[in-house]
Amino acid sequence: MYIFLIAVLLLLPVSLYWIYKSTFKTKNPFSSKASLYYMLKKNGLSISDIAVLSNMTIGIDHKINKIIWLAHGNHAIRENSLSVREIQLCKIIKETDPLTGCTTKVVMEITFHTGKEPVYITFFDESIDPVYKLPSRIRKAGYWKSKIQLQLNSIKAGLMLEYVL
Repeated sequence: MYIFLIAVLLLLPVSLYWIYKSTFKTKNPFSSKASLYYMLKKNGLSISDIAVLSNMTIGIDHKINKIIWLAHGNHAIRENSLSVREIQLCKIIKETDPLTGCTTKVVMEITFHTGKEPVYITFFDESIDPVYKLPSRIRKAGYWKSKIQLQLNSIKAGLMLEYVL
């Protein structure tokens, strides 16, 4: 009888905590999904391609020619949208450690012909991301660079056609 009573007294706090935690689960006001939907609704965008990374979400709207990305931080989300028409150059920068030669950062640099400061979108950061994700992040950065270049080329081709007509 005493063994049963001791077992119940030991297990009761754990079970009560588990029930309390599951019933009163609060939503994170800084969730990336909610902020993505808010940004899409606010700007009237329809994203045709999107990628979700551990600390960032990037997407492209082919109809309006906009790129969006959300950078998730400590209880804060930075939202940005760029017009593809303003982009002059898009390139991938791989920063390496001078001692080991290992890649420490993979960043996409977007420069503008309107005079704005360049924008840097980080795909891999050694201080945040595990090293085993480096190859896939390099491929994703290349994929998004080619997506942006393709969109730029289609805009330039459309402008050339308008010029001819």
